[in-house]
Amino acid sequence: MKQRKAKRNAATMAHYLGRFKGSLVLALLPLLLICGMQAAASLITAEVFQRVFEGDLAGLVRWMLVLAGTWLLVSAISTLSELLQARMMYKLNNAVRADMAATLLAMDYGQYHSAATGDYLSRFTNDVNHIENLAWKPFFQFVGVAATAACSVIALLTLHWSLLLAALLTTLLMVFVPQLFNKRMEKLGDVCAREQAAATSVFQDQLSGWDVLKLFAREGRFTFNMCRASEQIERPRLLIGYVKLLVRAGGL
Repeated sequence: MKQRKAKRNAATMAHYLGRFKGSLVLALLPLLLICGMQAAASLITAEVFQRVFEGDLAGLVRWMLVLAGTWLLVSAISTLSELLQARMMYKLNNAVRADMAATLLAMDYGQYHSAATGDYLSRFTNDVNHIENLAWKPFFQFVGVAATAACSVIALLTLHWSLLLAALLTTLLMVFVPQLFNKRMEKLGDVCAREQAAATSVFQDQLSGWDVLKLFAREGRFTFNMCRASEQIERPRLLIGYVKLLVRAGGL
């Protein structure tokens, strides 16, 4: 069941990415270039230290200028890469919402009113945000990690062939370990979306019944239900924050 859902999610993701092939290529090229330049910067740094050991002042200045220029280019291209990625996610999110709207229009009266307006609102806002955080952003991160690993392997091999084993091990860790956390994040994202939709419905019910609760002096019930719904929203988000913290602490 889970494997089938993962395949379906991957197919859906590929479908949306394939609809914007040109923008995707433009967004990925700077990212790949950055990874190659960062690996090159490591080799240039080794040349800088080599000139220090040799006492070659002219060579040291020359390689330091090359290193500074490389990092300036990396900084500039990184900014361009982030802009192009943001533009790509802008198109993807709009495409997802357009398909959601088309799905609603295809419903009959009974199907449409089988869910609350707040539920639909949550899909168009919070669910799309979760898709961005759990699909589009991890996709670019995965490409960046894979490209960095590949460039690191090449850079290490230019130094000494015996580093191949360590480079391959590092590649495996960089590529596959984050996927374990991404799966956990995906599950938490689904839970968060469901809890948020349910809590939004509670908010609407309480707000709609405010007059009745006020009339019968049930303000305490109103406060209790609103606070419980708020906790229903925040608890999954807190767990997601913990997972993100663990990922960041682990350098993943």
